[in-house]
Amino acid sequence: MNALSSLRKRLSAFAKRCSLYFSSLNLVQRKKIFLLLGVMGIILISVLGGIWFKSPSAHAQKAAQEVFLLADKIRDFYRIKPNYWGLDTSFALENNIFPSDMVQDETAQNALGSSVLVGSGFMGEALYPGSQGFDIVYTELGRVPCIFLLSYPFSKEQTLSLSQISLLNDLGDNITFTWGGDFPLMPDAQTAKKFCSKSNSILWHFE
Repeated sequence: MNALSSLRKRLSAFAKRCSLYFSSLNLVQRKKIFLLLGVMGIILISVLGGIWFKSPSAHAQKAAQEVFLLADKIRDFYRIKPNYWGLDTSFALENNIFPSDMVQDETAQNALGSSVLVGSGFMGEALYPGSQGFDIVYTELGRVPCIFLLSYPFSKEQTLSLSQISLLNDLGDNITFTWGGDFPLMPDAQTAKKFCSKSNSILWHFE
Protein backbone atom coordinates (compact mmCIF):
# COMPACT_ATOMS: atom_id res chain seq x y z
CA MET A 1 0.00 0.00 0.00
CA ASN A 2 2.86 2.39 0.86
CA ALA A 3 4.50 1.80 -2.52
CA LEU A 4 1.19 2.40 -4.32
CA SER A 5 0.57 5.58 -2.33
CA SER A 6 4.07 6.81 -3.11
CA LEU A 7 3.57 6.15 -6.82
CA ARG A 8 0.30 8.07 -6.81
CA LYS A 9 1.96 11.05 -5.13
CA ARG A 10 4.78 11.04 -7.68
CA LEU A 11 2.35 10.86 -10.59
CA SER A 12 0.26 13.63 -9.10
CA ALA A 13 3.34 15.82 -8.62
CA PHE A 14 4.48 15.12 -12.19
CA ALA A 15 1.03 16.03 -13.53
CA LYS A 16 1.08 19.31 -11.59
CA ARG A 17 4.52 20.21 -12.94
CA CYS A 18 3.35 19.46 -16.50
CA SER A 19 0.26 21.59 -15.94
CA LEU A 20 2.29 24.50 -14.60
CA TYR A 21 4.77 24.25 -17.47
CA PHE A 22 1.99 24.15 -20.07
CA SER A 23 0.19 27.13 -18.51
CA SER A 24 3.41 29.15 -18.66
CA LEU A 25 3.66 28.74 -22.43
CA ASN A 26 2.27 31.32 -24.84
CA LEU A 27 -0.24 30.42 -27.56
CA VAL A 28 2.37 29.90 -30.29
CA GLN A 29 4.39 27.54 -28.09
CA ARG A 30 1.26 25.55 -27.21
CA LYS A 31 0.36 25.17 -30.89
CA LYS A 32 3.86 23.88 -31.62
CA ILE A 33 3.54 21.27 -28.90
CA PHE A 34 0.12 20.14 -30.17
CA LEU A 35 1.53 19.93 -33.72
CA LEU A 36 4.50 17.89 -32.52
CA LEU A 37 2.24 15.50 -30.60
CA GLY A 38 0.03 15.12 -33.67
CA VAL A 39 2.99 14.29 -35.93
CA MET A 40 4.29 11.78 -33.37
CA GLY A 41 0.85 10.15 -33.25
CA ILE A 42 0.71 9.81 -37.04
CA ILE A 43 4.21 8.30 -37.11
CA LEU A 44 3.28 5.82 -34.38
CA ILE A 45 0.12 4.74 -36.21
CA SER A 46 2.07 4.34 -39.46
CA VAL A 47 4.77 2.26 -37.78
CA LEU A 48 2.23 0.00 -36.09
CA GLY A 49 0.34 -0.40 -39.35
CA GLY A 50 3.58 -1.28 -41.14
CA ILE A 51 4.44 -3.86 -38.51
CA TRP A 52 0.98 -5.45 -38.88
CA PHE A 53 1.34 -5.62 -42.65
CA LYS A 54 4.84 -7.09 -42.56
CA SER A 55 3.93 -9.53 -39.80
CA PRO A 56 0.18 -10.13 -40.17
CA SER A 57 -1.73 -11.82 -37.45
CA ALA A 58 -2.40 -15.53 -37.41
CA HIS A 59 -6.06 -14.68 -38.06
CA ALA A 60 -5.17 -12.96 -41.35
CA GLN A 61 -3.02 -15.87 -42.44
CA LYS A 62 -5.81 -18.30 -41.61
CA ALA A 63 -8.40 -16.19 -43.44
CA ALA A 64 -6.26 -16.36 -46.59
CA GLN A 65 -5.98 -20.14 -46.42
CA GLU A 66 -9.71 -20.49 -45.71
CA VAL A 67 -10.43 -19.27 -49.26
CA PHE A 68 -8.94 -22.40 -50.81
CA LEU A 69 -10.04 -24.68 -47.99
CA LEU A 70 -13.63 -23.63 -48.67
CA ALA A 71 -13.14 -23.96 -52.43
CA ASP A 72 -11.95 -27.54 -51.92
CA LYS A 73 -14.97 -28.30 -49.72
CA ILE A 74 -17.34 -26.97 -52.38
CA ARG A 75 -15.67 -29.03 -55.12
CA ASP A 76 -15.79 -32.15 -52.95
CA PHE A 77 -19.54 -31.69 -52.37
CA TYR A 78 -20.26 -31.23 -56.09
CA ARG A 79 -17.75 -33.81 -57.33
CA ILE A 80 -20.42 -36.28 -58.51
CA LYS A 81 -22.76 -33.54 -59.77
CA PRO A 82 -22.67 -32.13 -63.34
CA ASN A 83 -22.37 -28.49 -62.23
CA TYR A 84 -22.75 -26.09 -59.29
CA TRP A 85 -26.47 -25.50 -59.70
CA GLY A 86 -28.15 -24.21 -56.54
CA LEU A 87 -25.01 -23.17 -54.68
CA ASP A 88 -25.36 -20.11 -52.47
CA THR A 89 -24.51 -19.27 -48.86
CA SER A 90 -27.72 -20.66 -47.37
CA PHE A 91 -27.36 -23.92 -49.29
CA ALA A 92 -23.74 -24.27 -48.18
CA LEU A 93 -24.70 -23.70 -44.55
CA GLU A 94 -27.61 -26.13 -44.69
CA ASN A 95 -25.43 -28.83 -46.22
CA ASN A 96 -22.43 -28.31 -43.90
CA ILE A 97 -20.12 -27.35 -46.74
CA PHE A 98 -18.41 -24.63 -44.73
CA PRO A 99 -15.62 -25.79 -42.38
CA SER A 100 -17.07 -25.91 -38.86
CA ASP A 101 -14.87 -23.10 -37.53
CA MET A 102 -16.18 -20.76 -40.26
CA VAL A 103 -19.76 -21.02 -38.98
CA GLN A 104 -20.75 -18.58 -36.23
CA ASP A 105 -24.38 -18.24 -35.07
CA GLU A 106 -25.67 -19.81 -38.29
CA THR A 107 -23.69 -17.37 -40.45
CA ALA A 108 -20.43 -17.84 -42.34
CA GLN A 109 -17.39 -15.86 -41.23
CA ASN A 110 -13.69 -16.01 -41.92
CA ALA A 111 -10.94 -15.95 -39.29
CA LEU A 112 -10.99 -12.12 -39.35
CA GLY A 113 -14.67 -12.08 -38.41
CA SER A 114 -15.94 -10.71 -41.72
CA SER A 115 -18.88 -12.27 -43.55
CA VAL A 116 -18.31 -14.93 -46.20
CA LEU A 117 -20.63 -15.49 -49.16
CA VAL A 118 -20.60 -18.19 -51.82
CA GLY A 119 -22.48 -18.48 -55.09
CA SER A 120 -22.47 -15.94 -57.90
CA GLY A 121 -21.17 -12.38 -57.69
CA PHE A 122 -20.58 -10.08 -54.74
CA MET A 123 -24.10 -10.76 -53.40
CA GLY A 124 -23.62 -14.54 -53.41
CA GLU A 125 -26.66 -15.27 -55.55
CA ALA A 126 -27.72 -18.86 -56.22
CA LEU A 127 -26.02 -20.44 -59.22
CA TYR A 128 -28.07 -21.41 -62.26
CA PRO A 129 -28.18 -24.85 -63.92
CA GLY A 130 -25.07 -25.42 -66.00
CA SER A 131 -22.81 -23.19 -63.89
CA GLN A 132 -19.25 -24.47 -64.17
CA GLY A 133 -17.71 -22.06 -61.65
CA PHE A 134 -18.45 -20.42 -58.32
CA ASP A 135 -17.45 -17.38 -56.29
CA ILE A 136 -16.21 -16.98 -52.72
CA VAL A 137 -16.61 -13.47 -51.32
CA TYR A 138 -15.10 -11.84 -48.24
CA THR A 139 -17.02 -8.71 -47.24
CA GLU A 140 -16.47 -5.81 -44.82
CA LEU A 141 -12.69 -5.86 -45.08
CA GLY A 142 -10.69 -2.88 -43.84
CA ARG A 143 -7.87 -1.42 -45.91
CA VAL A 144 -4.98 -3.36 -44.34
CA PRO A 145 -6.69 -6.81 -44.41
CA CYS A 146 -7.78 -6.06 -47.99
CA ILE A 147 -4.21 -5.34 -49.08
CA PHE A 148 -2.96 -8.48 -47.37
CA LEU A 149 -5.62 -10.80 -48.83
CA LEU A 150 -5.67 -9.29 -52.32
CA SER A 151 -1.91 -9.71 -52.67
CA TYR A 152 -1.54 -12.95 -50.70
CA PRO A 153 1.07 -15.21 -52.37
CA PHE A 154 -0.99 -18.36 -52.86
CA SER A 155 0.90 -21.35 -54.18
CA LYS A 156 0.93 -22.20 -57.90
CA GLU A 157 -1.03 -25.37 -57.18
CA GLN A 158 -3.72 -23.40 -55.35
CA THR A 159 -4.18 -20.92 -58.19
CA LEU A 160 -4.63 -23.54 -60.92
CA SER A 161 -8.42 -23.43 -60.53
CA LEU A 162 -8.57 -19.67 -59.84
CA SER A 163 -9.65 -17.73 -62.93
CA GLN A 164 -10.12 -14.24 -61.51
CA ILE A 165 -10.14 -12.03 -58.41
CA SER A 166 -12.43 -9.00 -58.18
CA LEU A 167 -12.34 -6.10 -55.74
CA LEU A 168 -15.28 -3.85 -54.88
CA ASN A 169 -14.53 -0.94 -52.57
CA ASP A 170 -16.66 1.69 -50.83
CA LEU A 171 -15.73 4.24 -53.52
CA GLY A 172 -17.62 2.18 -56.08
CA ASP A 173 -14.51 0.89 -57.84
CA ASN A 174 -14.89 -2.64 -59.24
CA ILE A 175 -11.59 -4.04 -60.47
CA THR A 176 -11.16 -7.52 -61.89
CA PHE A 177 -7.80 -9.26 -62.07
CA THR A 178 -7.44 -12.05 -64.64
CA TRP A 179 -4.64 -14.08 -66.17
CA GLY A 180 -3.18 -11.94 -68.96
CA GLY A 181 -5.75 -9.15 -68.49
CA ASP A 182 -5.33 -5.39 -68.04
CA PHE A 183 -5.06 -6.10 -64.32
CA PRO A 184 -3.17 -9.42 -64.22
CA LEU A 185 -3.27 -12.10 -61.57
CA MET A 186 -1.75 -12.24 -59.05
CA PRO A 187 -1.77 -8.59 -57.84
CA ASP A 188 1.15 -7.50 -55.68
CA ALA A 189 0.99 -5.36 -52.53
CA GLN A 190 1.68 -2.10 -54.38
CA THR A 191 -1.23 -2.77 -56.75
CA ALA A 192 -3.49 -3.72 -53.83
CA LYS A 193 -2.66 -0.46 -52.04
CA LYS A 194 -3.91 1.52 -55.05
CA PHE A 195 -7.40 0.02 -54.89
CA CYS A 196 -8.12 -1.08 -51.31
CA SER A 197 -10.15 1.55 -49.45
CA LYS A 198 -11.81 1.81 -46.01
CA SER A 199 -14.35 -0.93 -46.71
CA ASN A 200 -13.89 -3.62 -49.33
CA SER A 201 -15.18 -6.91 -50.67
CA ILE A 202 -12.92 -9.41 -52.42
CA LEU A 203 -14.29 -12.08 -54.76
CA TRP A 204 -12.36 -15.18 -55.85
CA HIS A 205 -13.80 -17.00 -58.89
CA PHE A 206 -13.06 -20.71 -59.25
CA GLU A 207 -13.71 -23.06 -62.15
